[in-house]
Amino acid sequence: MLDDFLTGLLKKVMTGDSGIDSKWLQFGGSENETVMTFIRSLWNYLAIIGLCLTLIYFIIELNQKLAIEGAQNMTMKSFMAPFLKLAIAVIVLHNGANITLTLLSVNDTFVNWAAGNSDIVSEEEAGAEGTIEGDTAGMSKANAEVYTKMSNEIADLNIVEGVIVALVLLLAYLVSCVISLVWAYKAICYKIEVLYRLGITPVALADTYSGQHSNALKWLKGFIGLALYAMAIIILPKLANLLGAGSLVATDGGLWGVMKGVFIIFVAPFAALGVAGTVKQMCKEALG
Repeated sequence: MLDDFLTGLLKKVMTGDSGIDSKWLQFGGSENETVMTFIRSLWNYLAIIGLCLTLIYFIIELNQKLAIEGAQNMTMKSFMAPFLKLAIAVIVLHNGANITLTLLSVNDTFVNWAAGNSDIVSEEEAGAEGTIEGDTAGMSKANAEVYTKMSNEIADLNIVEGVIVALVLLLAYLVSCVISLVWAYKAICYKIEVLYRLGITPVALADTYSGQHSNALKWLKGFIGLALYAMAIIILPKLANLLGAGSLVATDGGLWGVMKGVFIIFVAPFAALGVAGTVKQMCKEALG
């Protein structure tokens, strides 16, 4: 009876993964329609400010040309350059919504890929020694191997050792639940950040006068950086889980081996949380 309780609790820990639902990191679907309607209204309001800023940048550019070259020395080519930049700025501002929505679709593509590559074991693959067929369904291959090994070790524990392991497993399960909530918090913060960034994009797109160093280009590249971070929010818990499970395969048997294995299971997700901020900075640096 105790063995069944411990293996059931172990299964909950191994399938918990401390991960999140990928829908919190995506922007498509009818559930986001109300939010996107609000963002569109914010976009339309700030687009007027963006257009005014574009005209101001145009006047500044034209004045700089006149101040440097003088009205008499200015050629037709240099005189028309600010007008060409103005035309490009207006075109970019006019098509800004389509550009950013395309970048959001890239975000959803990244998230779908990260969520779909979780290396899940099918029921046909789950008939390992010491397990009931289908017992490891829903686990990664590494977790399935660890589950098989640890469930076999649990079967050899006495009552006192079983109680100790049960307490450790309960702690691991509670920690997994808390970490899942923390990742959900990070995902919701990410989504709010991207939506607000989307809403104020017309102001950023007003500046295209510096070419490849313009604020508009840097701002649009920021969407790709955030998309990479969204993928990281999916991947980091899985990566920690795989690293933790991989180290468990080599653990010793007996009570100490089981306890050490369980501790590693819920220490690894903490490490993933610890590097989340660093990874976000990495995603920004990757785009320059």
